[in-house]
Amino acid sequence: MNHFTIRLGKESFKFSSTHFTLFSADQAERLHGHNYQVAIECDLARLGDLGMGFEFNTLKPLIKNLTERWDEHVLLPKQSRLIQIRSTDVAGEPHVTVDFGKRSYRFPTDDTVLLETENITSEELARLFSFDLAQLWKSSVHDEPGSALHERVLCLRVTVEETRGQSATFVFEQPLSSVTK
Repeated sequence: MNHFTIRLGKESFKFSSTHFTLFSADQAERLHGHNYQVAIECDLARLGDLGMGFEFNTLKPLIKNLTERWDEHVLLPKQSRLIQIRSTDVAGEPHVTVDFGKRSYRFPTDDTVLLETENITSEELARLFSFDLAQLWKSSVHDEPGSALHERVLCLRVTVEETRGQSATFVFEQPLSSVTK
Protein backbone atom coordinates (compact mmCIF):
# COMPACT_ATOMS: atom_id res chain seq x y z
CA MET A 1 0.00 0.00 0.00
CA ASN A 2 1.41 3.38 -0.96
CA HIS A 3 1.58 5.99 1.77
CA PHE A 4 3.52 8.99 3.06
CA THR A 5 5.71 9.07 6.17
CA ILE A 6 6.36 12.28 8.04
CA ARG A 7 9.17 12.36 10.60
CA LEU A 8 9.63 14.94 13.34
CA GLY A 9 12.86 14.45 15.26
CA LYS A 10 13.94 17.88 16.41
CA GLU A 11 16.87 18.33 18.76
CA SER A 12 14.56 20.03 21.28
CA PHE A 13 12.42 16.86 21.62
CA LYS A 14 14.41 15.60 24.59
CA PHE A 15 14.17 15.03 28.31
CA SER A 16 16.67 14.12 31.02
CA SER A 17 15.36 11.76 33.66
CA THR A 18 16.46 9.41 36.41
CA HIS A 19 15.18 5.84 36.76
CA PHE A 20 16.08 2.26 37.49
CA THR A 21 14.85 -0.74 35.51
CA LEU A 22 13.53 -3.76 37.37
CA PHE A 23 14.76 -7.17 36.14
CA SER A 24 13.19 -9.47 38.73
CA ALA A 25 11.91 -9.45 42.32
CA ASP A 26 15.50 -9.20 43.58
CA GLN A 27 17.45 -7.61 40.72
CA ALA A 28 17.37 -4.06 39.35
CA GLU A 29 19.68 -1.52 37.80
CA ARG A 30 21.30 1.12 39.93
CA LEU A 31 19.60 4.48 39.99
CA HIS A 32 20.90 6.40 36.96
CA GLY A 33 19.85 8.89 34.32
CA HIS A 34 19.58 9.34 30.57
CA ASN A 35 19.35 12.22 28.15
CA TYR A 36 16.44 10.80 26.17
CA GLN A 37 15.66 11.87 22.61
CA VAL A 38 12.18 11.51 21.08
CA ALA A 39 11.29 11.18 17.39
CA ILE A 40 7.84 10.88 15.87
CA GLU A 41 6.80 9.32 12.56
CA CYS A 42 3.30 9.38 11.07
CA ASP A 43 2.18 7.26 8.15
CA LEU A 44 -0.57 8.89 6.08
CA ALA A 45 -2.74 7.14 3.49
CA ARG A 46 -2.95 10.33 1.45
CA LEU A 47 -2.30 14.05 1.64
CA GLY A 48 -4.88 16.70 2.44
CA ASP A 49 -6.45 19.01 -0.14
CA LEU A 50 -3.46 21.35 -0.20
CA GLY A 51 -0.89 18.62 -0.86
CA MET A 52 0.22 18.50 2.77
CA GLY A 53 0.00 15.75 5.37
CA PHE A 54 -0.71 18.16 8.22
CA GLU A 55 0.69 21.41 9.56
CA PHE A 56 3.82 20.35 11.50
CA ASN A 57 3.39 23.26 13.90
CA THR A 58 0.21 21.67 15.26
CA LEU A 59 2.15 18.64 16.46
CA LYS A 60 5.55 20.06 17.43
CA PRO A 61 4.38 21.99 20.54
CA LEU A 62 2.49 18.92 21.77
CA ILE A 63 5.65 16.80 21.51
CA LYS A 64 7.71 19.46 23.26
CA ASN A 65 5.17 19.81 26.09
CA LEU A 66 5.15 16.07 26.67
CA THR A 67 8.95 15.90 26.87
CA GLU A 68 8.97 18.77 29.37
CA ARG A 69 6.70 16.97 31.85
CA TRP A 70 9.33 14.20 32.28
CA ASP A 71 12.38 16.47 32.06
CA GLU A 72 14.53 16.65 35.20
CA HIS A 73 12.35 14.19 37.11
CA VAL A 74 12.72 10.77 38.68
CA LEU A 75 10.43 8.40 36.76
CA LEU A 76 8.77 5.67 38.83
CA PRO A 77 6.50 2.77 37.77
CA LYS A 78 3.21 3.27 39.61
CA GLN A 79 1.87 -0.21 38.72
CA SER A 80 4.94 -2.24 39.67
CA ARG A 81 4.40 -5.31 41.84
CA LEU A 82 8.12 -5.34 42.68
CA ILE A 83 8.46 -2.01 44.50
CA GLN A 84 6.55 -0.23 47.21
CA ILE A 85 5.85 3.47 46.77
CA ARG A 86 4.59 5.56 49.66
CA SER A 87 4.23 9.20 50.60
CA THR A 88 6.33 10.48 53.46
CA ASP A 89 6.91 13.80 55.15
CA VAL A 90 10.43 15.15 55.65
CA ALA A 91 10.76 18.37 57.63
CA GLY A 92 7.26 19.37 56.59
CA GLU A 93 7.86 18.68 52.87
CA PRO A 94 6.16 15.86 50.91
CA HIS A 95 8.41 13.11 49.63
CA VAL A 96 8.04 9.83 47.79
CA THR A 97 9.75 6.80 49.31
CA VAL A 98 10.47 3.80 47.09
CA ASP A 99 11.45 0.44 48.53
CA PHE A 100 12.91 -2.39 46.47
CA GLY A 101 14.28 -5.32 48.45
CA LYS A 102 17.00 -3.92 50.72
CA ARG A 103 17.16 -0.62 48.82
CA SER A 104 15.20 2.44 49.77
CA TYR A 105 15.07 5.77 47.95
CA ARG A 106 13.49 9.04 49.00
CA PHE A 107 12.74 11.91 46.59
CA PRO A 108 10.92 15.23 46.91
CA THR A 109 7.42 14.70 45.51
CA ASP A 110 7.85 17.60 43.07
CA ASP A 111 10.88 15.84 41.57
CA THR A 112 9.04 12.60 40.77
CA VAL A 113 6.59 11.43 38.12
CA LEU A 114 4.61 8.25 38.74
CA LEU A 115 3.87 6.57 35.42
CA GLU A 116 1.06 4.09 34.70
CA THR A 117 3.37 1.15 33.99
CA GLU A 118 5.11 -1.78 35.69
CA ASN A 119 8.63 -0.72 34.75
CA ILE A 120 10.57 2.26 33.45
CA THR A 121 12.01 1.13 30.13
CA SER A 122 12.43 2.83 26.76
CA GLU A 123 9.71 0.54 25.43
CA GLU A 124 7.21 1.66 28.05
CA LEU A 125 8.18 5.32 27.72
CA ALA A 126 7.56 5.11 23.95
CA ARG A 127 4.16 3.48 24.54
CA LEU A 128 3.04 5.99 27.19
CA PHE A 129 4.30 8.92 25.12
CA SER A 130 2.46 7.71 22.00
CA PHE A 131 -0.90 7.35 23.77
CA ASP A 132 -0.58 10.74 25.45
CA LEU A 133 0.47 12.39 22.18
CA ALA A 134 -2.39 10.77 20.26
CA GLN A 135 -4.89 11.95 22.85
CA LEU A 136 -3.61 15.53 22.75
CA TRP A 137 -3.39 15.52 18.96
CA LYS A 138 -6.90 14.09 18.57
CA SER A 139 -8.37 16.77 20.85
CA SER A 140 -6.58 19.54 18.92
CA VAL A 141 -7.56 18.39 15.40
CA HIS A 142 -10.07 20.62 13.69
CA ASP A 143 -10.37 19.05 10.27
CA GLU A 144 -10.88 21.34 7.34
CA PRO A 145 -13.48 20.18 4.79
CA GLY A 146 -11.96 17.40 2.68
CA SER A 147 -9.07 16.93 5.11
CA ALA A 148 -10.28 14.07 7.39
CA LEU A 149 -6.92 13.85 9.14
CA HIS A 150 -8.20 11.23 11.58
CA GLU A 151 -8.90 8.94 8.61
CA ARG A 152 -5.63 9.69 6.79
CA VAL A 153 -3.25 9.01 9.71
CA LEU A 154 -2.56 5.28 9.50
CA CYS A 155 -0.13 5.03 12.40
CA LEU A 156 1.98 7.01 14.80
CA ARG A 157 5.48 5.77 15.66
CA VAL A 158 7.17 7.11 18.76
CA THR A 159 10.86 6.34 19.23
CA VAL A 160 12.55 6.99 22.56
CA GLU A 161 16.34 6.86 22.38
CA GLU A 162 18.03 6.50 25.76
CA THR A 163 21.57 6.62 24.42
CA ARG A 164 22.89 7.08 20.89
CA GLY A 165 22.08 3.95 18.93
CA GLN A 166 19.84 2.40 21.61
CA SER A 167 16.13 3.05 21.30
CA ALA A 168 12.64 1.56 21.36
CA THR A 169 9.74 2.37 19.05
CA PHE A 170 6.03 1.94 19.72
CA VAL A 171 3.67 1.80 16.74
CA PHE A 172 0.12 3.02 17.41
CA GLU A 173 -2.29 2.05 14.60
CA GLN A 174 -5.11 4.51 13.75
CA PRO A 175 -4.07 6.87 16.59
CA LEU A 176 -6.64 9.56 15.90
CA SER A 177 -9.58 7.17 15.56
CA SER A 178 -9.46 5.80 19.11
CA VAL A 179 -7.19 6.51 22.06
CA THR A 180 -6.93 3.89 24.79
CA LYS A 181 -4.09 2.77 27.01
